[in-house]
Amino acid sequence: MIAFAHIHRTKNVGDRMCTPALYFQFPEAQVFNINDRIPPCDAVIFGGGAIEFAMRGEEGAQRKVEARRRIAWGIGSSQHGTERHPAPPSGLDLIGLREYGRKGGEYVPCVSCMSEHFDKSYDIAHDAVLFVNYDKKLTEPNIQGIPKSYNDGSLAETIAFLASGAVVVTNSYHGAYWATLLGRKVVCLPYSSKFFGYKYPPTMATEETWRDRMREATAYPEALQDCRAHNLSFYNKVQDLLQ
Repeated sequence: MIAFAHIHRTKNVGDRMCTPALYFQFPEAQVFNINDRIPPCDAVIFGGGAIEFAMRGEEGAQRKVEARRRIAWGIGSSQHGTERHPAPPSGLDLIGLREYGRKGGEYVPCVSCMSEHFDKSYDIAHDAVLFVNYDKKLTEPNIQGIPKSYNDGSLAETIAFLASGAVVVTNSYHGAYWATLLGRKVVCLPYSSKFFGYKYPPTMATEETWRDRMREATAYPEALQDCRAHNLSFYNKVQDLLQ
């Protein structure tokens, strides 16, 4: 059995959709929440998502699993109030980090780029839209006058909403990532280190400056193909390791 562990039981669509089990075929695959008790298995694959907090130290999630191989796929860190990332978790046979240029692992962006929803065509209906992280621990951006949605819907609904804006204003990690994959310009309202590590960086702003910063935002039409290529390459490395 190959176990997949990520933040599985959540409203957050980014966390729900970031496991490679949804996009690649593996024998006897079973999906677990990051803190579940995982039975002995041939391999455990952690990720994606900002789950490093649950993997660190001697009592970290990967230490509790009896597995022949331990792999991290597109994991990341999120430390509030800083742009810096800590050293990645130890004790892994193969580690893919979603932050570009970060030491301690291979760059592997979130595997959700493999979704078929990015292969569809979407019309732009608005100059800008606002996509909000619904997390109640965060203060919701006070931005008015543009269509708004939250990151607690389905992936199909989320992608369609993001694609409806020529510019996406967001405080959601996956909101910024997915809008970039759709070829949209992104203005990001950062609050933690997780927003500083995109290979294709959004324009950073605040509630007060986002409208002015829209003029500086950049689209990256090559992002989707590149992110998929990194994941396909990593999949092949995982397959070789599991031989």
